[in-house]
Amino acid sequence: MAGGSSARAPRGLGRGVPEALGVEGAMKLDVSLCREIMVACEAADDGTDSDIKIEIDGHDARVVSYHVRRLGQAGYLEIDALPDDEDLDFTWYVPMSVTYGGHQFLAATRDNVIWKKVLKSAGPKLGGLTLETLFALTMAEGRRRIGLPG
Repeated sequence: MAGGSSARAPRGLGRGVPEALGVEGAMKLDVSLCREIMVACEAADDGTDSDIKIEIDGHDARVVSYHVRRLGQAGYLEIDALPDDEDLDFTWYVPMSVTYGGHQFLAATRDNVIWKKVLKSAGPKLGGLTLETLFALTMAEGRRRIGLPG
């Protein structure tokens, strides 16, 4: 992933992630990976709106790119779309900056105790929850922890 590129809407936009990974069907959203990406972006965001290079240990770069795209769609990140130099059917999605909504998400999910409690409470339903729902659940749990109604 290149830094500082101004490429916008290259060909192949939105294609290639599941196929490139050999995954049958649609890729599933990993909310914990989304949170890791957001934390990494916040730490690396220098306020210049240039591409932020992130690597998340234990996760394939293409899977991270897929999740960056979803975080952009959710309004948590401003993102850049860059064509792959070798695979013209693949587009890299690179974070550029954390949005106001992204900062709110981070504020709500930053406390590991609250985050783990919400994930545990969701249990097997976790795969069906949206980021917005998890955001609301962590906000409610945070309010309960300080004695406010959930």
